Amino acid sequence: TERVSGSGVTVKLGGKTRVKLKVRRGIPVASYKLDNETLNKLGVAYGETVIKIKDDSSAKAACDMVDVIIIQYEKAREDAAERRRAARRARAAERRNSAAGSEDKDE
Repeated sequence: TERVSGSGVTVKLGGKTRVKLKVRRGIPVASYKLDNETLNKLGVAYGETVIKIKDDSSAKAACDMVDVIIIQYEKAREDAAERRRAARRARAAERRNSAAGSEDKDE
């Protein structure tokens, strides 16, 4: 989703703000925060990365970072779905094993 306000444009993906496009002191900037699981596990706080868009190369870098953020988000969604599927399979196998065990006791 994209939200335009007086201070700029905010792009949200999956309910989280992924990219902010603003004009600061007359210079367009793109700010983003990549999810870093390693730093999150260590409890390290880190801020947003800001790219000042001054020329074509910095504009391309900002666009490339948006692509990286989208790829990272999609990969995280796929990984979460796979973890849910694996947990579902494990629960089903556990139910089958416990049902087979209870049948053995009946005999």
